[in-house]
Amino acid sequence: MSRVSGMFNESDLLMRYPEVAAIVRDNPSWVTGGYRLNKIFYACHAVSQKIKI
Repeated sequence: MSRVSGMFNESDLLMRYPEVAAIVRDNPSWVTGGYRLNKIFYACHAVSQKIKI
């Protein structure tokens, strides 16, 4: 995932996906421990899918 997520800028992703930015702000431990951009990119991708059940 690093190859794809590395093509994006964290601040751009968080600006485009305020839902993810709020989660990252409220739960910073969820994106610590390495691979921060991968985690943020994956969360933005999941939000972008808007899967309806």
